[in-house]
Amino acid sequence: MQRKKEKQKRKAANKRDPRRLGVKGKKKKQRFANAEERIKYKLERAKIKEALLIERLMLYEVNKVQGPVVKPHELTGEERFYMKKMAQKRSNYVPIGRRGVFGGVILNTHLHWKKHETVKVICKPC
Repeated sequence: MQRKKEKQKRKAANKRDPRRLGVKGKKKKQRFANAEERIKYKLERAKIKEALLIERLMLYEVNKVQGPVVKPHELTGEERFYMKKMAQKRSNYVPIGRRGVFGGVILNTHLHWKKHETVKVICKPC
């Protein structure tokens, strides 16, 4: 009996999952007469998903703990000059995150940023 209740609970949770709102599989025929209707429909769906995700985030919200204030390390003019000089010898481009974002990606970004002062992040649209 308890197992059945757990199964029903999981099933209900899966139905509310924002990733399951769309139907996956073979393509359907065009449902909308024009682009405006389609965009309105997508906006409504996005608002529903946003509400569900915000609701879930509320469960994990934790109060921030007051800790000691950390003063950031600032570079002197001389250090900045030599960092830039080193950076000019190296490549301006660092490929990161082709297969997802992992710890090494963050480290590469940080190391690149340390020498070049700027990092440009380019994302493909989903």
